[in-house]
Amino acid sequence: MKIQNKFVKRISGNSFRKFITGILAVTVILFLTSTQLLATDYTTIADGNWTSSSTWQGGSVPPTGDIPSSVNIFIRHAVDYNSGNDLKNEGTIRIEPTTGTTAKLIIPHGVNVEILSSGELYVINGYFLQYRFIGGGNSGTQQDGNFKNIGGYVKVQNSVMEVSQDFTSESGGERYFENCCILTGQNYSVSGGSSDDTYISVNLSLGWHGSGNFQLSDGTMDFTDMQVQLAGTSGNFQLSSGHAFGDITFITMKNHVTNGMGNGAIQVSSSINNSPSLVLDAYWANTYEPNRMVSGTQTHTDLTNTYFPGNCTPGGGLTGPTAVDNDATTNQGVPVDIDVLTNDIEGDGALDPTSVTFVSGTTPNPTTVGIFTVHPTTGLVTFTPVAAFTGVTTVDYQVCDVNSLCDVATITVTVNPVNDTDGDGVPDPDDDYPTDPDRAFDHFYPATGFGTLAYEDLWPGQGDYDFNDLITDYRFQMVTNASNNLVEIFGTFIIKAFGATLHNGFGFQFANSNISQSHLNVTGHDLTAGIISNGANGLENGQTIPTIILFDDYFDLMQHPGSGIGINTTPGSPYVTPHTVNIYIGFTGGTYTLAQLDIADFNPFMFVSQTRGHEIHLPDYAPTSLVDPSIFGSAQDNSIPSQGKYYKTESNLPWAINIYESFDYPQEKIDIITVYHHFVEWAVSGGIDYPDWYQDNAGYRDNTKIY
Repeated sequence: MKIQNKFVKRISGNSFRKFITGILAVTVILFLTSTQLLATDYTTIADGNWTSSSTWQGGSVPPTGDIPSSVNIFIRHAVDYNSGNDLKNEGTIRIEPTTGTTAKLIIPHGVNVEILSSGELYVINGYFLQYRFIGGGNSGTQQDGNFKNIGGYVKVQNSVMEVSQDFTSESGGERYFENCCILTGQNYSVSGGSSDDTYISVNLSLGWHGSGNFQLSDGTMDFTDMQVQLAGTSGNFQLSSGHAFGDITFITMKNHVTNGMGNGAIQVSSSINNSPSLVLDAYWANTYEPNRMVSGTQTHTDLTNTYFPGNCTPGGGLTGPTAVDNDATTNQGVPVDIDVLTNDIEGDGALDPTSVTFVSGTTPNPTTVGIFTVHPTTGLVTFTPVAAFTGVTTVDYQVCDVNSLCDVATITVTVNPVNDTDGDGVPDPDDDYPTDPDRAFDHFYPATGFGTLAYEDLWPGQGDYDFNDLITDYRFQMVTNASNNLVEIFGTFIIKAFGATLHNGFGFQFANSNISQSHLNVTGHDLTAGIISNGANGLENGQTIPTIILFDDYFDLMQHPGSGIGINTTPGSPYVTPHTVNIYIGFTGGTYTLAQLDIADFNPFMFVSQTRGHEIHLPDYAPTSLVDPSIFGSAQDNSIPSQGKYYKTESNLPWAINIYESFDYPQEKIDIITVYHHFVEWAVSGGIDYPDWYQDNAGYRDNTKIY
């Protein structure tokens, strides 16, 4: 952002050369590595020495001497640059106070300061003090040290800037001065292609070491209420080739030692476009060229001018954020989130969510109490208590704004005790089985209500395609322990209808072989025909994947009413109460997870007319180990087992469907395609088009053909 802003500033001037320089600067950026573009910020937290860790946030001390372009330094307090190295800045130094602080950068005797081509110096409501005299003040032992702006950018606003000897700007250096005092021990000069400058209500006082010149030899200066004091015994005000525009309201040559006349010249060989008027102090001398005054007037009057330093008072600082204490409550063993930013109050800058950190030494014991964490991008704080902890804990946190101003507040978390009657580690309010240590949680599939399975039993022929040869609703209740491992499953299957004359059966297979068949125990089957071979654990024999047969003849479970085909498919025939099959599956070992079970991919199937190998599955679901493979590819079936393609016609029509809610099925002998108008589009697209084809939406179905 810093480089981008500088580019904008430079192309806004009048010099095309500066525009090209900005273009080249941006071009160079495109080749920087990610490491070079990663800025490092340093912000003061107290008055102190530059090299002291106690001065800086986090204890990280910025570099001395050469400051690279990747470094941003925020000085909010009084800082002594206690390094013997010259300060050469290619990064950003910003001297700006927060509320209640005084921002100063104090440069010692003999240290030079350079703002290089990518460097920026901002003095906002503060002080840059490269003293004219050792220890400060307007007299005493002269301090050595020069300030050079070599192609960089210097902004001084509502501030005081003091330079030991010479202030020099060259090689395209830029300046923006407003409501400030600039004092130098010797000279102030602008040369070497410096670009446009702005001076608004500036007091410039030169030559405090005895002599000093003001010289503009290149570039353009825009003045508004500019006052210049040549404070030494001699000194010149020279505009040799640059141009000054605006309002230089006052030029004085007043010796600060004798309080008398200085010796020098006002030499203008270019032009001053002055409006409305220029006032010259009584103590001016030698040559002044009025013909160079393009506009406005100038007067020579006797004035008594006080020294500018007495008139220089920096403005107030930026207002930082206000961090507000936060309170949160949770139950024993339950993490809680605290959004601290919702309470904190912005100052002059927006809050920075990435700045939220915990104050060192204030975090609780992670073993006995718990752990506070903070999200690195959102600033959301989370407290995770240890299972046994109850009571109150606190942590102090710091939040900063985009101006790197910070504040600290406290988070207080109350952890309430909860009962755990069965001692399984799950609090009673969260335990579905609070008095059973072996069980803790219920899980359901489908999550809400029952799903429906519907079959057409004439596979591999398409038949009447009414999809009511078996209609059964289903739902699974899975019980896990405190570790969320499977304990048992309750499967509920409600046989609602079957519009068939064939004596069909039904079962389902697990989605995979992750769970050992020796660790399962199944009860609750309704087997009456004697055609199913089960093991002692209730699983069907001869299967590589656990397989459960619920019933082998639905005519043995629901009594035919005496009219109509099948049960509950022919309008006008007596209604028969649905039959429910409750299957229980117990797990031993207590180590299997819900993910290993993968109940959402369970594999339900019908087998036809007491023929166990004549299985009908959902489209592209594999058959069990007991299927008769010779049926595949006959009649309308287009199964290709080698490609994993099963139970679909050539046009993708299925013989079984699974609806994750209750399904309104067709009447007997009514083709589902004529009942549900988008069924074919759904099937042919592989489920992509009209996934809600079965719902009662406008134009979706013919309700007169639904049972």
